[in-house]
Amino acid sequence: MIKNTIEFETTRKDLTHLSGLVFFQKLVKSTSLDSIIGQIIPSKKRLRGQSNKEKFFTALYSFIAGADCIEDIEMLKHDPLFNEIANKPCSAVTMERFLKSFKLKTYEKLQNELARLAYRLREKLYPDNNALILSMDSTPHQQYGKYMEGVDWNYKNMWCLDSQNCFDQFGFCYGWHLREGNTYSANGAVEMLTRIFNNIPKNKDVFFRADSAYGNKGIYNSLLTNRAHFAICLKENVWKPLLRDYESKVKWKKTDIYFFDSNKCEIGSCLYPLKDLAMGRTFLRVVFIRAKKKRLGPGDKEYYHHYAVVTDMSDKQMNDERVIKFYKKRANVENQIKDLKNGMDFKHFPCQKLNANRAWGMIAIYAYNLMRFGAHKLHRKKGCFLKTVRREMIFIASEIRKGQRKIKLRFTNHMYQEVERLEIMMTS
Repeated sequence: MIKNTIEFETTRKDLTHLSGLVFFQKLVKSTSLDSIIGQIIPSKKRLRGQSNKEKFFTALYSFIAGADCIEDIEMLKHDPLFNEIANKPCSAVTMERFLKSFKLKTYEKLQNELARLAYRLREKLYPDNNALILSMDSTPHQQYGKYMEGVDWNYKNMWCLDSQNCFDQFGFCYGWHLREGNTYSANGAVEMLTRIFNNIPKNKDVFFRADSAYGNKGIYNSLLTNRAHFAICLKENVWKPLLRDYESKVKWKKTDIYFFDSNKCEIGSCLYPLKDLAMGRTFLRVVFIRAKKKRLGPGDKEYYHHYAVVTDMSDKQMNDERVIKFYKKRANVENQIKDLKNGMDFKHFPCQKLNANRAWGMIAIYAYNLMRFGAHKLHRKKGCFLKTVRREMIFIASEIRKGQRKIKLRFTNHMYQEVERLEIMMTS
């Protein structure tokens, strides 16, 4: 119960609730992202107002500050610190024009730099981790506009756009592409993988995992050519005839892996002959896991549930149990996509044109990677959700003091200690 009456009054002091944006401004400079983007984004013809590079970073900082749509930039302009960091941000209308002006060449360059940025941020955090584990998946983005370009019905009967996503084990995004709603999951996956491999160093042990949509020869060959080991789920129409032909050679053994809602599973493997594989390969290996069905339906002659994972690794490199356990961690990519959708409002896109939405989404992915760096600084190894980063690192209230070409942020005594801790954490 409130004992004292609460009233409102004005103050002449400039206040901000986004003091943590300064940490990410410094991170942008330490990764040389500001100069790199300046080389990628073409200059505009008229030299009035914000440059195209400044518009890019206006959108990037607005995502970090929690903007859900282009119109939120208008609200953020009222915050004096955001106004300074974004260098007097443009209007929402101007931002939409900027997004529509993106050329395919610019978008492709941003895709290349995305992989390099993700790798640089990862190396700043975990330089001693030599294993790069990539997981790929597609996801729908449900839309409600009738005239949005690219929106279509997908296989789940959802009116949507669709995106291809590739994350590493720490949640950094190496590849992202927005597509039409009825696009098959694996379309463009080989091109994305090629782009990623071309933009990361060759001295890493690279692993890849994905669901059955990515189980095709084009992806196998792309991974084999780039010496990346993989574990990919096989579709039933592929593994079923294989198991029928080679079941006598599969040596089943009990495993403690929990699968099919059962801890009484069996595991085994066999060779999978394939023509025209890269690097002189003539076969891959398929690992099966099965569990007895609790009930058999009418006419059901199959006594077991089966699941199959194809890999290029031999039993000495990774035994059957380790292959299944390694593949099961692919589910992390779904958590990362969920965090991306919730944290950047990727459930919807703001523009009518598909290319403009691609540009808006690509800027958001850059912001996501920067925030993912902050997430690992806050919670080592596991990281945290974007909303936690905003709550603990960005939404910090302070008073702004200007003078002598400097801007000073004044905090309460308790908050100043927290800000010092966060600054040391982000720069160490």
